[in-house]
Amino acid sequence: MVLSRGAQLRIRQPTTRLLTEFLISEFPNGGYQTNVPLGPTMDRLVQAFGEAHGTAASRPFRPKVDAIAFPPGRLVLLEAKEPVHAKGIGDLLFYRSLLPDTPELTVYAGRPVELWLVVPWATPALTVAAPRLGITLKVYRPTWYDQRMQDINSYWTADAVDAREEKKKLRASLGVE
Repeated sequence: MVLSRGAQLRIRQPTTRLLTEFLISEFPNGGYQTNVPLGPTMDRLVQAFGEAHGTAASRPFRPKVDAIAFPPGRLVLLEAKEPVHAKGIGDLLFYRSLLPDTPELTVYAGRPVELWLVVPWATPALTVAAPRLGITLKVYRPTWYDQRMQDINSYWTADAVDAREEKKKLRASLGVE
């Protein structure tokens, strides 16, 4: 995205943006939570501080799923990945195994659980493997992602390398390095 005076907007957390935009489009009325800690709390912290404060104090030590959606009658665990998609498969299987031990989600016990992997594009291997493991592949490719890929792919072109070298020389001459 080009800003005023030709400055480029850098997408610092593309996976977070990808997931956020997907959640808004898929669940326009809300009903989801991001960065949800899963698994058991630390017993020592619960004993020392009580259930509520001990659970909160355990948060930094528990793995976090990217998002959980709460459509009627089911739970959806969502993981967004770019560009290394295969890791998301393992993450989702791991997170599902922690659900029964997650105290904050006991009210949802017994609901069917769906696993969704949100990616901007899918490799043939991912397309084959995900369904075999019970994971729904959600390909979501916003328009800004194409520009991101173009920027990544052009990084090592001769023109891009030369432009970076010129910029370094200019910064050095101005004393800002």
